[in-house]
Amino acid sequence: MGNFYTTVQVLDNQKLGSKRFTEEFCKKMADAGYAVCGSDECEQSYILHFAENSSWVAIASEEYTSDGQKVREDAPRFAKMLKAPCVTTNVIDSDCAVMDAYGATGKKLDTLIMGRADDYFGDDYPDPSEKPWGMFLADGTTWERFMEVRNGDYTFVEDGLAELAPLIGMDSSNIGFTSEDAIADDDTVFLYFKSAGKKPKKLTLNAAFKQVFGQALEPLGFKLVKSKYPYFVRVINDEIAHVITLTSEKSCGTNTFIIYGGIATIYKQEIDFSRDPKFDAGDWLCDIGIFYKKAFPVDYSRKQEIIMARYFINDLNDCEKVYECFSVALERVKQWILPELEKVVDVDSAIRFLFRFAPPRLFINQEAVQFDGAIFYNESYLYLKAKQLDNLLEERKEFLTKCQEFDKKIWNKEPSFDPEIFISEIRQNVKQLINNKKSIENAEVNAERNALILKNL
Repeated sequence: MGNFYTTVQVLDNQKLGSKRFTEEFCKKMADAGYAVCGSDECEQSYILHFAENSSWVAIASEEYTSDGQKVREDAPRFAKMLKAPCVTTNVIDSDCAVMDAYGATGKKLDTLIMGRADDYFGDDYPDPSEKPWGMFLADGTTWERFMEVRNGDYTFVEDGLAELAPLIGMDSSNIGFTSEDAIADDDTVFLYFKSAGKKPKKLTLNAAFKQVFGQALEPLGFKLVKSKYPYFVRVINDEIAHVITLTSEKSCGTNTFIIYGGIATIYKQEIDFSRDPKFDAGDWLCDIGIFYKKAFPVDYSRKQEIIMARYFINDLNDCEKVYECFSVALERVKQWILPELEKVVDVDSAIRFLFRFAPPRLFINQEAVQFDGAIFYNESYLYLKAKQLDNLLEERKEFLTKCQEFDKKIWNKEPSFDPEIFISEIRQNVKQLINNKKSIENAEVNAERNALILKNL
């Protein structure tokens, strides 16, 4: 499957550059009744991304969903507002995309369909018209070349879009820019707007999360990290971070959020709270449902796991309902996540936690074992810091054995590996790691850097 997304490009035909274009965008939004504000109080948010040697500015938003509804509303509005042509790109399947061109008056000019479109539009869909698309063609590019690329056969349509983009003056990577790609750098501008009138402020999921969870977590030692994303972090003994965070999305008019918890130690390859938690969900971050499930390793309710994992809100203007929903999630966090995090106070308890909730984090990569100076790409360096590693490995072996016995009894599932051999291999790898002086030295340097990050939160 491909990466489904939707985005809009605006032509900076006056060649304003990033600073002046941003100022003009904000001015036009003000003329439309929206004032610049902070992220916690915004009603609309946009991310502008500028690319070198391109006159097109990519605009993304967390509200842009794969159905393309919001971007179809914004594109003609931006075109008319900025008096500049706009092009939307909507990847609707891994091998199919739709691009719509709008003129400076906001009028839709033409549609370009790229990739395997017959499943969506039938066999009789029109080719793009040369007149509207031709005015965007870069110097030296012919219409024939444009159509050749458009008609190309691509496994993933993103590859075709990347090839098509320079032909109309766009940047190859910018054509696929989304809010999930956004990082704070010189080419990216985050903008937040609220109504300048007396319209009631719409509550955001991030703001509700910070308010409801902040009141409960901050007295427990958690701190809201300064980041685009909402992370509450509690640092233990300068080497372990307890983390509670949120991911959210909007689809078909419904707002959805998921609460995640997890631990990060300074022995990770990288601690980065500017990173979208969606990228780490299912890795070292687990949702409430998973914490519930792990409390009953051989007997739990799948229905309850699903109910606890995901939360739905139809109307963000109904503040009472929003706060009520987050309060329910908070009570479940108190019941299932916080008690597990509170057990993690040192390296040994961190290993015990990761064995249960994120075992791949403790997988020993063979490069670190075999090659002097190879990095530990997860947190397997914790093995070398453990005080009672033999006991921890015995616990793990007993747990794996019980799980296999249960699977055999209930599901008649044969074991896929021998826990005794598995734990023996870990012991052997740890012995080899002890002799890999350069890798250990690199890990210590990395740990010092991560410790400084936690200290400065």
